[in-house]
Amino acid sequence: MLLTQLALSHFRNYAHLEIEFARGITLLQGNNAQGKTNLLEAIFFLATARSSHASAERELIHFGAATEPIPFARLQARVARDNGQTTELEIVLVTGSERDLATARVSKRIKVNGVNRRALELLGNLNVVLFLPEDLDIVFGSPGDRRRYLDTTLSQIDVKYSRALSQYAQVVEQRNALLKEFRERSYNAAELEPWNNKLVENGAYVMARRAQAVTTYNELLAAIHPRLTADHKIHPRLTADHKMLTLHYQPTIPLDAFAPPETRQLGLGIAPPPAPLEQISAAFKQQLAELRTKEVGAALTLVGPHRDDLRFTIDGVDMTTYASRGQG
Repeated sequence: MLLTQLALSHFRNYAHLEIEFARGITLLQGNNAQGKTNLLEAIFFLATARSSHASAERELIHFGAATEPIPFARLQARVARDNGQTTELEIVLVTGSERDLATARVSKRIKVNGVNRRALELLGNLNVVLFLPEDLDIVFGSPGDRRRYLDTTLSQIDVKYSRALSQYAQVVEQRNALLKEFRERSYNAAELEPWNNKLVENGAYVMARRAQAVTTYNELLAAIHPRLTADHKIHPRLTADHKMLTLHYQPTIPLDAFAPPETRQLGLGIAPPPAPLEQISAAFKQQLAELRTKEVGAALTLVGPHRDDLRFTIDGVDMTTYASRGQG
């Protein structure tokens, strides 16, 4: 998969840009505030339909677009695949009749090969991994930061994961609303059961894929590590002590039986191999049953992938707690 062309109109600080990319590494060089990060953000936006920086999509529209009959921003890309096929991607942000870009409501239109698509159907047409300085929050930030990074990666390569994640979030919202109602009236298990089933159906798949992804990441780390430590000139501070980086998935359901003893002692959740989907579903249902009283009292869903975490260790030491910013 190769991004061969990118065109921007009224996106961030680009009034107009057309650029072609060749195979190999592309290096962007320029002074501050010239649009290097904005260019990367545009590629990320075309891949995921969401911004890596903006809190509202109207922030993506160039101020000069206010002079247009209808203020807009357009992003277009051409993606070449190994089989010789090409895919045309387009996202248009439109404000309608409102010209004040500071308050305008924006609609988003997505096309793949000229056909209107939903954001979910855009995923996977262009796979990207964006790393920015603020992404150190993956190590030192909240569990939500780590889940978000993992979800962005998995959603691009597994449409079923993206759909399950979206449906799971909707179920959690509806289930929490029902739990809140139970604080005002009598508890009814029959009302909660359908939401529990949907929660388990979607949540178990999300957790299974996350565990599988962590397994794959650790396999890659194990393969890369010897190459780094073989030559101290590559990164002497990293390789001097031959320290090994490992990722640990921490689900909120008890899967200790699938964790090696040393991982279990550290309290770092599960490690490969991940549990089968059926095992995760059964453990999820059991945990929901055990926490029923607490959930009604809190009016919140207290277990599931929305509360999972991902931890990093170096030779068994938790980086979130003990690592320096340089190590992160």
